[in-house]
Amino acid sequence: YFYGYNRTTAEGINDSGRFIGYGPTGDGIHGFLMSTDMGQCRPKGINNRGQVVGWSDSNFIYQNGVFDYLPTSYWGSEAIAINDSGVAAGYWMTNCDVECISEVCMFRNDSLIILGTPAGYYAEATDINNRGQIVGWYCMGDNCTEMRGFIWNDGAWTTIPTLGGTSSEAHAIN
Repeated sequence: YFYGYNRTTAEGINDSGRFIGYGPTGDGIHGFLMSTDMGQCRPKGINNRGQVVGWSDSNFIYQNGVFDYLPTSYWGSEAIAINDSGVAAGYWMTNCDVECISEVCMFRNDSLIILGTPAGYYAEATDINNRGQIVGWYCMGDNCTEMRGFIWNDGAWTTIPTLGGTSSEAHAIN
């Protein structure tokens, strides 16, 4: 229970201890930054400069009480993580009239940069570090029955192998 929300989800914390999350209220899902109600949104990541990324009706970067809206895909997209340079990472969906394709993307200076997928048709970024390296996961097979983690570094994809199981994922990078 946090600031009047009946259930909350914490999504991130930075080195200064500033934390973000979201929870249901009487008029929908509201995000929070510490004790500040950010309104209807879902914050997903925070950097050490206090910039927050997430999604409301559009992808956003939030700083000092102001939302800077980023490009948003008609079929779905989400800014999930942000580094200290203000570069965000997430996913961007296309072509859902035929078969949805989810690609890893970056948001830099309010511009969208689609990085693609290491393989297959569905991938999502989960984190980005201060060197611009991105980690996440992608689907293998038709029904995404197996996943593989990846590291994207300056245009090169590296797959993270399994440790004997059927899948791997990467959720954070330092």
